[in-house]
Amino acid sequence: MAFLIGYLDESGTHSASRVVSISGLVSDSIAWSRIEKPWKENLATTGVSWFHAVDCENGTHEFFGKQRALRESLLRGLSDAIFEAQPVLASASLIREDWDAVATDEFKQRFKDPYYFCFENCLTQISSWAMKYTPGYPVALVFAEQTKYEERNALLYRMYRNSPLCKGIGSYVSDQ
Repeated sequence: MAFLIGYLDESGTHSASRVVSISGLVSDSIAWSRIEKPWKENLATTGVSWFHAVDCENGTHEFFGKQRALRESLLRGLSDAIFEAQPVLASASLIREDWDAVATDEFKQRFKDPYYFCFENCLTQISSWAMKYTPGYPVALVFAEQTKYEERNALLYRMYRNSPLCKGIGSYVSDQ
């Protein structure tokens, strides 16, 4: 039996960002294990040990000094490996300016930060998908480590996990 795993990461969490977003992919453990070899091979060919889209795009950190063509080739190779797994997408984004201008005080009190709005949307998307399209398998969630949000994320996860409406949510870990 394969286990369902969702890998999620955020973008735009700093206050100057225009858009706040959390996106991730859900697939079974067998499909993820098939991705591992080509993923590592693509990283090794490029001479980097990890992938971070913003660094790849901008040629920063481990991607410093790597030619754009090599970085684009890495992106294509990793995208192809992911495509083979045929994952399900979970994603939520919002424009920070809209949050500031339109969200009511009650809404802001409920979600505290645009990040949590996106976080909760991803939880509900994944749970709904798992309950509808799998034979009762919950999705184990792996979020990129984000210390700023970790405590509230854990609280929100427990609330959703314990809800009878979110039986599609499995375990939750934060990974770096």
